[in-house]
Amino acid sequence: MDLHLRQSLQSLDVERIRDRDGMLFLYDAQQTIIKEDNAEVHKIMGANVKSRPKTLTPSNPITSSDDWPIGPQPSWKDVVQMIEDHPQLLMRPWIYDSIWDPGDLNLGLLFVQFTREFWLQLGGAQTTNDFMDAVTINPRICNNLQEAMVCWSLDRMNQWIISIKFQACSAGLEGDKPGRPHLSFSSKWKIYWTEGYIAHYHEMCSELSEAQLEHLHERLDILFSNLQCLPDANKPTAKSPGSTWTLASGQDSIKIVTNPCFYRIQKVGGRKRTVKRPAVIRRPQDFRITIMNMQGRDPKRKNQNKENLKLIGDL
Repeated sequence: MDLHLRQSLQSLDVERIRDRDGMLFLYDAQQTIIKEDNAEVHKIMGANVKSRPKTLTPSNPITSSDDWPIGPQPSWKDVVQMIEDHPQLLMRPWIYDSIWDPGDLNLGLLFVQFTREFWLQLGGAQTTNDFMDAVTINPRICNNLQEAMVCWSLDRMNQWIISIKFQACSAGLEGDKPGRPHLSFSSKWKIYWTEGYIAHYHEMCSELSEAQLEHLHERLDILFSNLQCLPDANKPTAKSPGSTWTLASGQDSIKIVTNPCFYRIQKVGGRKRTVKRPAVIRRPQDFRITIMNMQGRDPKRKNQNKENLKLIGDL
């Protein structure tokens, strides 16, 4: 019998009660029994965690038409423009939810480590005095999962980075989305970690079973899908080392991708059709007919080309 299970049974005095009564009932234990085992118990017991329910995206509480800053179904062009100019108006505030906590200390520390190392890569030319003050007070930047997730909020981005070019993301949105599909936030951790960025991650993977590894990846999906912003990182390739923070072309602004799960829209509306503008002047043949009618001449008569040219020249 596994040590964890044996200690749990001993704490309930199961053996003595079973010998005396032949069975064991637990009364008034609803408030003390944990509804779901944490990741450590899953690891010890080798449980199949594939059926674990996932909460990948934040719920959208918007119910009133007044809550759509640019309408419930804006065009993608309008969404892109609004994110570039006023992202704080289009995006719902970020609020931490304890349900995102994986209940696994190692995984929580892994995310904290990722956050620390990413932010510490930024040079002083790109960060504000507020960031330097924060690092001075706490060189580790964040100490737990909640503090680490706050570092990727829209407010913290604006507080710590001098110049930002916010980018819209269409992943998961319904409607008319032109261009190539975007990578979802729940998948972005793969860019940062699967190429060997964090050795701790690979050490964890080497010690896990297939089911436990799937559980780890599901929890990473949940954490990243609930981040409000992330840097527009480039995945390493055979020819390029990749990049964690990138500048907008021809600018000193850092490119930051926003999470569409926080957009205050219902769906992406259709593209606005270009209305053909009416001509400024009439067609030459219409103008000729009008003039001839005005002068009492028959526009249907043939062989009047020379007269028509002379008529138009006289005007």
